Amino acid sequence: MFDFDGDHRVDRLFQQAARHGVRIVFSHPCLELWWLLHFQAVTATLDPETIKLKLGRQSEAFRGLSKNKRLTPQRWEALRGLYPIACRHADRLISHCGCACEPPRHGDDCPPSKRSPSCNLAELVGSFAITY
Repeated sequence: MFDFDGDHRVDRLFQQAARHGVRIVFSHPCLELWWLLHFQAVTATLDPETIKLKLGRQSEAFRGLSKNKRLTPQRWEALRGLYPIACRHADRLISHCGCACEPPRHGDDCPPSKRSPSCNLAELVGSFAITY
């Protein structure tokens, strides 16, 4: 699991993972996008700082977000009950991909470094059968 952080090696990492049968959980441009999707749909590329500002406006638990990406009890509480909404919003991101992708997945010819915004953390959370 990782986010983009401007690292263009991501395309090569995805290729290597696919060759070895490893699935990657990826958020582009940043992990905070996943949290923001709990509160609102995103239809355009946003930089990480804008995402953090929007997230802080949505919930006091996320104000002043910096490198501390811990899911504190206050943040858990702010997200409670919003997982289904986040999943719907994340699925819709694929429709806004710059490539010719169609939900529910990006196409094989769509480089991960160009998938902004995108976030497949719902797959990881769903695989744990976590409900919140």
